[in-house]
Amino acid sequence: DVRNNSLTGSIPQNIGNCTTFQV
Repeated sequence: DVRNNSLTGSIPQNIGNCTTFQV
C-alpha cells in the first residue's frame, strides 16, 4: 500500500506517488 510505505512508515504527501514522502 503506497499510503503506508514500509520503507519509512510514513504517508506520502501525494497519495499514489511512492517517491514523495512527508518526513
